[in-house]
Amino acid sequence: MKSFFKSFFIFFSGMMFSGFLLIALIISFVLLFQSQTNKDLQNDSFLVLDYNGEIIEKPNETSLFFPNNKIRLKDITNAIDKARFDNKIKFILIDGDFTQYPMNYVYEIEKELQNFKKSGKKVYAWFSNSGGSAYTLCTAAEKIAMPNTNAANLNIGGYSMTIPYNKNLFDKAGIAFHVVHMGDFKGSGENYTRDTISQQLEEQYRLVFDNIYKSKIEIIAKNRNLKPEILDSLIANNKTRFMTPDDAIKHGLVDIKTSRENFISEASAGKKLSAISLESYIPLLSGGNTTNTSNNKIAIVYVDGQIINGDSAENYNGESYIGEKSFNQDIEKIQKDPSVQGVILRVNSPGGSALASEIMYQKLMELKQSKPLFVSMGAYAASGGYYISLPANKIYTSPFTITGSVGVVSMFMDIEKLSDKIGINFNTIKKYPMDDMFSFARKPSDLELESIRNSSRMIYKEFTSHLVENRKIDSILIPQVAEGRIWSGAQAVENINFADEIGSLNDAIEGLKKELNLNSVKIEEYPRPADVFEKLGSLMNTVINKHSILEQLGFDDFQCENVNRPLLYTPKYIENSKL
Repeated sequence: MKSFFKSFFIFFSGMMFSGFLLIALIISFVLLFQSQTNKDLQNDSFLVLDYNGEIIEKPNETSLFFPNNKIRLKDITNAIDKARFDNKIKFILIDGDFTQYPMNYVYEIEKELQNFKKSGKKVYAWFSNSGGSAYTLCTAAEKIAMPNTNAANLNIGGYSMTIPYNKNLFDKAGIAFHVVHMGDFKGSGENYTRDTISQQLEEQYRLVFDNIYKSKIEIIAKNRNLKPEILDSLIANNKTRFMTPDDAIKHGLVDIKTSRENFISEASAGKKLSAISLESYIPLLSGGNTTNTSNNKIAIVYVDGQIINGDSAENYNGESYIGEKSFNQDIEKIQKDPSVQGVILRVNSPGGSALASEIMYQKLMELKQSKPLFVSMGAYAASGGYYISLPANKIYTSPFTITGSVGVVSMFMDIEKLSDKIGINFNTIKKYPMDDMFSFARKPSDLELESIRNSSRMIYKEFTSHLVENRKIDSILIPQVAEGRIWSGAQAVENINFADEIGSLNDAIEGLKKELNLNSVKIEEYPRPADVFEKLGSLMNTVINKHSILEQLGFDDFQCENVNRPLLYTPKYIENSKL
């Protein structure tokens, strides 16, 4: 027996030592990687905008094993702002081959480049193959160059969107989707129940995309000193497809033909300057014009992703989900912090759970009683994303934001015909007729569908009442502005009073500072990213917890009380009451 305990103790000690050694090695690796010094900034340098990765909104989390190659939009705009006052930075070069960003981000970066030029410093742009949003960003430059070859080209077009309509496929498979819409223009889910796009949805898309296209053309035309109608005519007549450098110069879209090296040499006026990339310059930031020793704080709360019930999460694809529980905990901390003078909600969400949106709305209405609340809209602030924007004292949006979508959709599926085809016979034990109303084993009854419609009507009524109360829109006009209609940011400001001002996140910060009569503030951001040790703890929990692994793969563990659903790990098919 003594020999057994001795052997067990040695084995247990060895396992513990190995575990601690593994943790120590992981931490050492992370700290070693994070301690690597960035490229030093030389006295005579120019900043190159050539980042070719993903741009994100919220604070960047530490990666345990690999470099996190994502850059925050706020870091990019802060870098440009810092470079404006940095005597070591002589000019900025935009590399149009590597700056293909969403138009909403281009809008915010282009605004900072225009501010940069007010310092007297120059912005230059060079590309060999560009178009769309990348070229729009390049037009912020005083001079644009392309290489002297017909293989180089510029492409500027209108817009296109292809939506797969899957009803025939699901009919053949024996799968039926049931979608209940509150709002004739709420198109979510119709591609599961229709063969072709509805007239209402197509009309909405055209109106919004036409307006976004108009905003893009106006930026290019203004920056290149062209008339918008002339530029539009060139695009409409396919003159801007595969434009050679000579054609681009002829129509005033590019200035010169030259190599990248010669262009940089000319911009440097013959001096030997060192290039520093955006990725190398950002770590040298001290926070731009938003970080200082002020005791006054502005909190920025990022709502970046789909809105869900419960805790915020991130799936295995890196997609973020904003849980109302986590969100409200952050708002609670902000409410209790007397040093936080005001709050900016940065919304980049297409919506989600109606219940979660309402709970977040109520918390924000409570916050608004003690601290001014501004909203800055990102690429999307639609449906639930717009719902939680309504408490704001002031809403800023970019012209390229998709917002509105004031409506409700509920969607679920049944595989009754498929089960008949393949020989599955579902047997259900239940007490009352509607106890299995969300079961995918059968189609819903008329009574069940009407029950869902009634619930959706109440949610829609609550949603629109908030719109009337907070945006001072006459209830008579609700059918004309709601009903699931989507709007561009420009339309939201100019036509329907869904937002107050066209502007960026930095504009919202400056606007809130003015509202608070503060010259300087500290920026405090939520949700706060997990540090190395929290990440490590999460990793260990994932390894030992089968539930967390399955949840990250998109599976739910349905408990015994949910007798209307199978007692097994089942993909999340059923969606109900979504905004």
